[in-house]
Order: sequence, then C-alpha cells, then structure tokens
Amino acid sequence: MATRSTERRTSARTRPPAAEAGRDRAAPPAAPSAIGPRLESDLADEIARGGWEHAWPIAPDLQTPLAGPGGRQAGWTLERMLERPARDALVMSSSPSALDLACGEGWLCHRLLSWGARSVVGIDARPAHLRRAELLRDHFSIPEEELDLCAEASAPGADSSAGAPHDVVVVVGVPERLLTDAGLLRVAARSTAGVCAIECRGSDADAVARAGLAAGFASLERVAPPLQADPRYLLGDRELLLARVGEED
Repeated sequence: MATRSTERRTSARTRPPAAEAGRDRAAPPAAPSAIGPRLESDLADEIARGGWEHAWPIAPDLQTPLAGPGGRQAGWTLERMLERPARDALVMSSSPSALDLACGEGWLCHRLLSWGARSVVGIDARPAHLRRAELLRDHFSIPEEELDLCAEASAPGADSSAGAPHDVVVVVGVPERLLTDAGLLRVAARSTAGVCAIECRGSDADAVARAGLAAGFASLERVAPPLQADPRYLLGDRELLLARVGEED
C-alpha cells in the first residue's frame, strides 16, 4: 500500500506559472528570470507561427501568443478545479506519478509536476502538439524521466500491461465522441490508482458518467467551478468530473 510522503521536492528550474484570469487574483509565479543568450531556433519558429493553447512564459518579456481570447481564463479555471484533488492524491503516494491522456502542449503535465508528481507521462496523437510539448520540456530543462512525452500508439501507461497505475490521470481536451465510448475511459480506469479528472460538455456529463461506470470507475462526481471561472463552466456548458476506482480487498 502506498504511504504518505512528507518529503517536498525542490528544483532549480522555474515551472511555467498558473494561468491568470483576473486582476483581483494573486499574481502567478514570475516567469523564468534567465534564459540562454538566444532563444532556441525551433522554439522561436513555433512561437512565430502563433495559435498556442496557453500563454507560456518563455522569457520575462515573452509569452507564447494565444490562439483565442478565452485560453487564459479556461486554463486558470481547470487548474483551480484540478489542483486540490490532484495534490491530495499525489501526496498519499510514496512515488507519485501522473498520466495525461491528451496532453497537448503539456500545460497540465507541468502543473502536475509542480503539484507533487515525480514523473508524468504525456500522450498526444497530434504531432504538432507533441512537438511543442517537447520543445517546452527542453526549454524548461525538465528531464525526460520526469516528463515522458509520447505519441498515442507508443505510449507507456496507456495500457494496463505497461507499469503500475498512476495516482492522477487527466482526460482533458479529448474529442467528445471518445468520452461516451467506454474504450478510452476503460484505459483511463485501468491506469488510475487515485483520481481521474475528465472534462466534457455539460450536456454530455450524464452520458460520460454512465460510460465511466461501465468502464470500471466506482464513482464519478462533478467539481464545482470557482466563482470567477470561465463562463462556460459557470453556465454548465463545460464540466469537470472526478472519477475514482474502487479499493481492492
């Protein structure tokens, strides 16, 4: 049985900060105070292409340009809803790990590391997203053994035969049609030792909950959004569900 670990990790690296959603909130951690003499050319090219999911703090005076105006607040909302249950699950493990089944640029992977995970596996079937995630991992000097990024077909931890389940599993940004098909959720359930966070449309939440129970989760519950959340969560257009597996005898 996993035991509670009270040891806190320290690192000289600067993690990317939480997304900022309003002037009245506490300021996020500062962007990295120093980078190399020039920005890595591949990353510079990607920044110039624009259309980023998140505003990554590349340098004190440089963030990646967002694809749309709602990205910052949506990211902040998901972080606020996910952070406490993720921290609670990770701190209960002697070797805390996490799995992001649609990691995109890797924003939540970085957050999970900052919340206490010693290792995170990020999976994405989209080569362009995975490329950006790899460039950002290298830019922030995160070792591959801490953040393992891989394509869907070769992903360790996406199958029950590949290692132990993870303390936190994240299913965010997945096409809606896959969430009501028990196949993906079955993979998530097999991979979950603690808690699994599933984002979906509000209108699909009941169907996703039924699919989750059929896939092997013991329970699913809605997470209440913070008061200053992205309006889509406040109005019920988007939901975050927390799923848990039953304890073995």
